[in-house]
Amino acid sequence: MWGDVQNILMSISSVTWVSYLVAAVITYTVVANVSYRISVSVWLISDLVKVVVTPAMYSLSELSREMTRLIWYPSFMLMSLISIYFMYVLHQKFNLEPEGESKQLFWVIFLLLFMNFVRFFDRVIFNFDLTTELYKYGIPALKIWVAIAIFQHIWSIWKREQGELKIG
Repeated sequence: MWGDVQNILMSISSVTWVSYLVAAVITYTVVANVSYRISVSVWLISDLVKVVVTPAMYSLSELSREMTRLIWYPSFMLMSLISIYFMYVLHQKFNLEPEGESKQLFWVIFLLLFMNFVRFFDRVIFNFDLTTELYKYGIPALKIWVAIAIFQHIWSIWKREQGELKIG
């Protein structure tokens, strides 16, 4: 059962990552907002690292499930923290104030951090295992939502620019 779910989740991760890559390329050609470009770039790199690390973590779980639990959630929390840090540092470096869509990506990364934190305490510390379904399906759903939100934002900017070109 878990093998089938694992395959589905990895497929979703691969598809969403490719969509983020396409979105990043489009963002750099359509969107003039540097804050948004930074946020999409950080999200793209962060998700790529997670897509690459996840199969290694699954392999590790075949050797020692307990060790994997101790490493899995803190590793993903650390990746989220690093993403938030880079998003902040790059905005500071370019003296930018994060704008609406950039803030949304920040909060999504923070939500992933929080989900891993809650899951770690639920599964490793307290051994309740109450958040399995939320974690298993919540993260892929969040990734799909981000892909849709990024493309929707790019589409709205493109449509707005098309409208401005027709008027002017």
